[in-house]
Amino acid sequence: MKPDFRKILTDSLRMTIDIATESVDGKLEYFEDVLNLAIGDEAPLNMRASRVIALLVDKYHGLLMPFVDEIANLFPNFNTDGQKRSFAYVLSKYVNRLNEDNQAKMIDVCFDYMLSNEKVAVKYNCMKFLFQMTELYPELCGELQSAIDFNLKEGIFRMNGEIKKIYKTINTLSY
Repeated sequence: MKPDFRKILTDSLRMTIDIATESVDGKLEYFEDVLNLAIGDEAPLNMRASRVIALLVDKYHGLLMPFVDEIANLFPNFNTDGQKRSFAYVLSKYVNRLNEDNQAKMIDVCFDYMLSNEKVAVKYNCMKFLFQMTELYPELCGELQSAIDFNLKEGIFRMNGEIKKIYKTINTLSY
């Protein structure tokens, strides 16, 4: 029987998200159902479904491949923090799959988000996306370093863990 993800995603508990993730079970049809909820306008359902997509791409990387450019194209129009956070994370795993127009669009939007009043998790995942893009476009290192510096100076980011690793890597690449 086909899962009803609207009924499954009634709350944002991790257990609920895990149940929805397991219900997809690698099936493209079910994945598309969750993806349609995730890219939709109905909050908080879209935020919950976005979290499921983020977990699914870690387990079933290939399921999202046909949709990466569509999602990148929609990304600037996402209204909820959950969508922005999850899809910045998701698209950071597919930077090589994006067409050049969508790469440019995502770069612009992610830099805008890093320098705006977005939530910390949105900024952080945009930073991760941009860091992945520096492998394709090393000339972005200086701008990414400046965006990280801004967030450090404002007390939004703390220099630890992954931020320290990213900062050190882009600092090396930009010289």
